[in-house]
Amino acid sequence: MTGPNLICSAEAGDDVGGSWDDQVVRQGGRLFGLGDNLTIPADESFGGNIMKSDSGDRGGFWDPESISLRNQAAVIAGKYERVQHD
Repeated sequence: MTGPNLICSAEAGDDVGGSWDDQVVRQGGRLFGLGDNLTIPADESFGGNIMKSDSGDRGGFWDPESISLRNQAAVIAGKYERVQHD
């Protein structure tokens, strides 16, 4: 994870693979052709990296001291080696 071509996403929810709404958005994007050859930016084959998240919902991405917030800060600061992956 280095350089300007970094692509990251995070999933809200405790389920493996993210919460149901994350899956609806991802799979819906695939079905409606929002990615080339059914590939969307969160896919590894696209170059996506899934950041670890301890959030139960999208609002939790901003909880103080959360893994989610630390990961966002690392990406913004260009400290890609500090990002925890799922």
